[in-house]
Amino acid sequence: MAAVRCLRPRSSHRHRLAILEHTFVPDEFRGRGIAAALARVALDDARRQRLKLVPSCSYLAGFIERHREYADLVECQKEARGR
Repeated sequence: MAAVRCLRPRSSHRHRLAILEHTFVPDEFRGRGIAAALARVALDDARRQRLKLVPSCSYLAGFIERHREYADLVECQKEARGR
């Protein structure tokens, strides 16, 4: 099973915040674009739900850096990279 772990610890009157904590793809399925597909689904879903994100997962943080069309979803990239 492949997965993206997402936590939604807080809401405010301005927006809801989700932490993208971890992306997992089993070794036997790596290198097939599965993590990228998971990232796109998670990010597109966050956009539909009007969430702001903290990508604490290094894969997702890097994915967002490479795919700037998702940059507007990020609440605090610097904080996320420092974890």
